[in-house]
Amino acid sequence: MHIHHIGVRVDDLEDVLIDWMCTWGFTLEWLFGTAVERCVCLKKGEVRVELVETVEEGASFHLAFVGIKTQVTETSAALKHVGFVQTDEMMLPSGEQAYYFISGEGLEVELVVMAPC
Repeated sequence: MHIHHIGVRVDDLEDVLIDWMCTWGFTLEWLFGTAVERCVCLKKGEVRVELVETVEEGASFHLAFVGIKTQVTETSAALKHVGFVQTDEMMLPSGEQAYYFISGEGLEVELVVMAPC
């Protein structure tokens, strides 16, 4: 498994999005929204950053790892074994399945199943 993206919590998605795209040269990969959050995934080369504007309490950042289904299943079990709790799962706009976990200390981790080629 390797890092898929780093998620960063932001206060104003529009303001920050312009900075990341114009100043840093990132391009928009996908975006989505729910009743409680709006997210965009930006990409520059092999680097992905997910900007998250949300009304919910939570960490200011999270790490997302990507792998094949068996790797994600094994890592999920390992996270649960050390006290992480699965909080959600969803299909990303990219077609990849994502699973969300949080530790007792508030560390948020996302596991992404690599989309089939």
